[in-house]
Amino acid sequence: MSRSRSNAGRPPARTKVDSRPGWRRQIDAMGGPVLVGSVSLVLLGVFALVWANRPGSSAGTGAFEVLTRSQVAGRTWGDPAAPVRIVAFEDFQCPFCAQYTHNVEPALATEFIDTGKVRYEFHHLAFLGNESTAAAEASECAVEQDQFWPYHDVLYLRQGRENSGVYTVDRLKAYGNEVDGALPAGSWDQAAFEACIDSGRTRTTVERLTREAGEVGARSTPTLMINGKLLAGVRSIEEIRQAIAAAQAGN
Repeated sequence: MSRSRSNAGRPPARTKVDSRPGWRRQIDAMGGPVLVGSVSLVLLGVFALVWANRPGSSAGTGAFEVLTRSQVAGRTWGDPAAPVRIVAFEDFQCPFCAQYTHNVEPALATEFIDTGKVRYEFHHLAFLGNESTAAAEASECAVEQDQFWPYHDVLYLRQGRENSGVYTVDRLKAYGNEVDGALPAGSWDQAAFEACIDSGRTRTTVERLTREAGEVGARSTPTLMINGKLLAGVRSIEEIRQAIAAAQAGN
Protein backbone atom coordinates (compact mmCIF):
# COMPACT_ATOMS: atom_id res chain seq x y z
CA MET A 1 0.00 0.00 0.00
CA SER A 2 1.47 3.35 -1.04
CA ARG A 3 1.67 6.13 1.46
CA SER A 4 1.48 9.83 0.57
CA ARG A 5 3.78 12.33 2.21
CA SER A 6 2.25 15.28 3.92
CA ASN A 7 3.73 18.84 3.85
CA ALA A 8 2.05 19.56 7.11
CA GLY A 9 4.40 20.97 9.65
CA ARG A 10 7.08 22.06 7.12
CA PRO A 11 8.00 25.77 6.89
CA PRO A 12 7.02 27.51 3.64
CA ALA A 13 9.69 27.79 0.95
CA ARG A 14 11.61 31.08 1.11
CA THR A 15 11.80 33.44 -1.92
CA LYS A 16 15.37 34.63 -2.58
CA VAL A 17 15.62 38.41 -2.17
CA ASP A 18 17.90 40.33 -4.61
CA SER A 19 19.88 42.66 -2.36
CA ARG A 20 21.72 44.41 -5.20
CA PRO A 21 21.13 48.14 -5.55
CA GLY A 22 19.01 49.19 -8.52
CA TRP A 23 21.97 50.71 -10.38
CA ARG A 24 23.95 47.46 -10.03
CA ARG A 25 21.04 45.34 -11.27
CA GLN A 26 20.80 47.62 -14.34
CA ILE A 27 24.54 47.35 -15.06
CA ASP A 28 24.44 43.55 -14.68
CA ALA A 29 21.49 43.42 -17.06
CA MET A 30 23.59 45.35 -19.61
CA GLY A 31 26.42 42.85 -19.44
CA GLY A 32 28.26 43.66 -16.24
CA PRO A 33 30.75 46.30 -15.12
CA VAL A 34 33.51 45.20 -17.50
CA LEU A 35 31.37 45.52 -20.61
CA VAL A 36 29.73 48.77 -19.53
CA GLY A 37 33.13 50.24 -18.60
CA SER A 38 34.60 49.30 -21.96
CA VAL A 39 31.72 50.87 -23.87
CA SER A 40 31.99 54.03 -21.74
CA LEU A 41 35.70 54.35 -22.52
CA VAL A 42 35.04 53.99 -26.22
CA LEU A 43 32.30 56.62 -26.12
CA LEU A 44 34.53 58.95 -24.10
CA GLY A 45 37.29 58.57 -26.67
CA VAL A 46 34.90 59.31 -29.54
CA PHE A 47 33.60 62.39 -27.73
CA ALA A 48 37.12 63.65 -27.08
CA LEU A 49 38.03 63.16 -30.75
CA VAL A 50 34.96 65.03 -31.95
CA TRP A 51 35.56 67.83 -29.46
CA ALA A 52 39.19 68.25 -30.45
CA ASN A 53 38.39 68.32 -34.15
CA ARG A 54 35.23 70.39 -34.21
CA PRO A 55 35.24 73.35 -36.62
CA GLY A 56 37.46 76.22 -35.61
CA SER A 57 39.55 74.28 -33.10
CA SER A 58 42.78 75.66 -34.57
CA ALA A 59 43.97 78.79 -36.32
CA GLY A 60 43.19 79.30 -39.99
CA THR A 61 46.05 78.51 -42.35
CA GLY A 62 45.17 80.47 -45.51
CA ALA A 63 47.74 82.70 -47.15
CA PHE A 64 47.54 86.32 -46.01
CA GLU A 65 47.33 89.09 -48.58
CA VAL A 66 46.84 92.80 -47.94
CA LEU A 67 43.55 94.09 -49.31
CA THR A 68 43.43 97.47 -51.03
CA ARG A 69 41.30 99.99 -49.13
CA SER A 70 40.78 103.64 -49.99
CA GLN A 71 40.93 106.50 -47.49
CA VAL A 72 41.76 104.66 -44.29
CA ALA A 73 42.63 106.35 -41.01
CA GLY A 74 42.89 104.29 -37.85
CA ARG A 75 39.78 102.09 -37.61
CA THR A 76 37.92 104.25 -40.16
CA TRP A 77 37.58 103.45 -43.84
CA GLY A 78 36.06 105.64 -46.56
CA ASP A 79 35.30 109.28 -47.22
CA PRO A 80 35.00 111.20 -43.91
CA ALA A 81 32.33 113.38 -45.55
CA ALA A 82 30.16 110.48 -46.71
CA PRO A 83 26.45 111.01 -45.97
CA VAL A 84 26.03 107.62 -44.28
CA ARG A 85 28.10 106.48 -41.30
CA ILE A 86 28.26 102.79 -40.46
CA VAL A 87 29.79 101.63 -37.20
CA ALA A 88 30.50 97.89 -37.04
CA PHE A 89 30.59 96.45 -33.50
CA GLU A 90 32.67 93.29 -33.61
CA ASP A 91 34.70 90.80 -31.58
CA PHE A 92 37.69 89.18 -33.29
CA GLN A 93 36.73 85.82 -31.76
CA CYS A 94 33.16 85.97 -33.08
CA PRO A 95 32.71 83.44 -35.93
CA PHE A 96 29.72 85.38 -37.26
CA CYS A 97 31.90 88.49 -37.49
CA ALA A 98 34.38 86.53 -39.58
CA GLN A 99 31.52 85.28 -41.77
CA TYR A 100 30.28 88.84 -42.23
CA THR A 101 33.79 90.16 -42.92
CA HIS A 102 34.56 87.55 -45.57
CA ASN A 103 31.16 87.28 -47.26
CA VAL A 104 29.32 90.60 -46.90
CA GLU A 105 31.85 93.34 -46.28
CA PRO A 106 33.49 93.09 -49.75
CA ALA A 107 30.18 93.84 -51.47
CA LEU A 108 29.53 96.68 -49.02
CA ALA A 109 32.93 98.12 -49.87
CA THR A 110 32.49 97.90 -53.62
CA GLU A 111 29.03 99.43 -53.68
CA PHE A 112 29.14 101.98 -50.87
CA ILE A 113 32.50 102.58 -49.18
CA ASP A 114 34.73 102.87 -52.25
CA THR A 115 32.15 105.05 -54.00
CA GLY A 116 32.08 107.66 -51.23
CA LYS A 117 28.55 106.89 -50.03
CA VAL A 118 29.51 105.35 -46.69
CA ARG A 119 32.06 106.10 -44.00
CA TYR A 120 32.79 102.79 -42.26
CA GLU A 121 34.20 102.40 -38.73
CA PHE A 122 35.24 99.33 -36.75
CA HIS A 123 34.29 99.48 -33.07
CA HIS A 124 35.37 96.91 -30.47
CA LEU A 125 32.79 94.89 -28.56
CA ALA A 126 35.26 92.47 -26.96
CA PHE A 127 33.12 90.25 -24.74
CA LEU A 128 33.86 86.60 -25.61
CA GLY A 129 36.81 86.14 -23.26
CA ASN A 130 40.39 87.06 -22.53
CA GLU A 131 41.55 86.38 -26.08
CA SER A 132 38.94 88.79 -27.42
CA THR A 133 40.48 91.52 -25.31
CA ALA A 134 44.03 90.50 -26.21
CA ALA A 135 43.29 90.55 -29.95
CA ALA A 136 41.54 93.91 -29.69
CA GLU A 137 44.48 95.37 -27.75
CA ALA A 138 46.92 94.12 -30.40
CA SER A 139 44.79 95.66 -33.14
CA GLU A 140 44.98 98.99 -31.30
CA CYS A 141 48.76 98.65 -31.39
CA ALA A 142 48.39 98.31 -35.16
CA VAL A 143 46.32 101.52 -35.11
CA GLU A 144 49.39 103.30 -33.73
CA GLN A 145 51.15 102.46 -37.02
CA ASP A 146 48.03 103.26 -39.07
CA GLN A 147 47.87 99.62 -40.14
CA PHE A 148 44.70 98.56 -38.35
CA TRP A 149 42.99 97.13 -41.40
CA PRO A 150 45.74 94.71 -42.52
CA TYR A 151 46.01 93.47 -38.95
CA HIS A 152 42.20 93.23 -38.75
CA ASP A 153 42.28 91.03 -41.84
CA VAL A 154 44.98 88.68 -40.56
CA LEU A 155 43.17 88.28 -37.23
CA TYR A 156 40.01 87.12 -38.95
CA LEU A 157 42.02 84.92 -41.29
CA ARG A 158 43.64 83.19 -38.30
CA GLN A 159 40.47 83.00 -36.20
CA GLY A 160 39.90 79.69 -34.41
CA ARG A 161 37.81 78.30 -31.59
CA GLU A 162 37.10 80.80 -28.83
CA ASN A 163 39.81 81.09 -26.16
CA SER A 164 41.72 78.13 -27.57
CA GLY A 165 45.13 79.81 -27.80
CA VAL A 166 44.74 81.32 -31.26
CA TYR A 167 45.16 84.82 -29.85
CA THR A 168 47.92 84.34 -27.30
CA VAL A 169 50.50 87.10 -26.98
CA ASP A 170 53.09 85.11 -28.95
CA ARG A 171 50.66 84.42 -31.77
CA LEU A 172 49.42 87.99 -31.87
CA LYS A 173 53.01 89.12 -32.29
CA ALA A 174 53.53 86.50 -35.02
CA TYR A 175 50.53 87.87 -36.91
CA GLY A 176 52.32 91.21 -36.83
CA ASN A 177 55.21 89.58 -38.66
CA GLU A 178 52.74 88.40 -41.30
CA VAL A 179 51.53 91.96 -41.80
CA ASP A 180 55.13 93.17 -41.96
CA GLY A 181 55.93 90.63 -44.68
CA ALA A 182 52.91 91.62 -46.78
CA LEU A 183 53.32 95.41 -46.61
CA PRO A 184 55.86 97.53 -48.51
CA ALA A 185 59.20 97.83 -46.74
CA GLY A 186 59.21 100.41 -43.97
CA SER A 187 55.43 100.35 -43.45
CA TRP A 188 55.54 98.33 -40.25
CA ASP A 189 57.73 98.44 -37.13
CA GLN A 190 57.55 95.00 -35.56
CA ALA A 191 59.67 95.93 -32.55
CA ALA A 192 57.40 98.87 -31.73
CA PHE A 193 54.33 96.67 -32.24
CA GLU A 194 55.60 94.05 -29.81
CA ALA A 195 56.61 96.69 -27.27
CA CYS A 196 53.08 98.12 -27.47
CA ILE A 197 51.53 94.70 -26.79
CA ASP A 198 53.85 94.11 -23.85
CA SER A 199 53.05 97.51 -22.36
CA GLY A 200 49.30 96.83 -22.15
CA ARG A 201 48.64 100.50 -22.78
CA THR A 202 45.81 99.93 -25.27
CA ARG A 203 43.61 98.02 -22.84
CA THR A 204 41.89 101.17 -21.61
CA THR A 205 40.91 102.01 -25.21
CA VAL A 206 39.43 98.54 -25.76
CA GLU A 207 37.54 98.67 -22.46
CA ARG A 208 36.19 102.14 -23.25
CA LEU A 209 35.01 101.18 -26.73
CA THR A 210 33.39 97.98 -25.45
CA ARG A 211 31.60 99.97 -22.77
CA GLU A 212 30.43 102.53 -25.33
CA ALA A 213 29.08 99.74 -27.53
CA GLY A 214 26.85 98.64 -24.69
CA GLU A 215 25.75 102.19 -24.02
CA VAL A 216 24.36 102.58 -27.55
CA GLY A 217 22.54 99.24 -27.29
CA ALA A 218 24.88 96.84 -29.09
CA ARG A 219 24.49 93.52 -27.29
CA SER A 220 25.85 91.01 -29.80
CA THR A 221 28.32 90.79 -32.65
CA PRO A 222 28.27 91.69 -35.40
CA THR A 223 25.98 94.68 -35.01
CA LEU A 224 25.94 97.55 -37.50
CA MET A 225 24.84 101.04 -36.52
CA ILE A 226 23.75 102.87 -39.67
CA ASN A 227 23.28 106.58 -39.05
CA GLY A 228 22.41 105.77 -35.44
CA LYS A 229 20.07 102.81 -36.07
CA LEU A 230 21.15 99.31 -35.03
CA LEU A 231 21.06 96.28 -37.29
CA ALA A 232 22.11 93.18 -35.35
CA GLY A 233 23.37 89.86 -36.70
CA VAL A 234 24.84 88.73 -40.01
CA ARG A 235 22.69 90.49 -42.60
CA SER A 236 22.69 90.07 -46.36
CA ILE A 237 23.98 92.85 -48.55
CA GLU A 238 20.39 93.43 -49.67
CA GLU A 239 19.24 94.07 -46.08
CA ILE A 240 22.16 96.44 -45.54
CA ARG A 241 21.41 98.14 -48.85
CA GLN A 242 17.84 98.80 -47.71
CA ALA A 243 19.04 100.18 -44.37
CA ILE A 244 21.48 102.50 -46.16
CA ALA A 245 18.70 103.70 -48.48
CA ALA A 246 16.53 104.48 -45.46
CA ALA A 247 19.42 106.40 -43.87
CA GLN A 248 19.96 108.36 -47.08
CA ALA A 249 16.26 109.26 -47.07
CA GLY A 250 16.53 110.45 -43.50
CA ASN A 251 14.44 107.59 -42.07
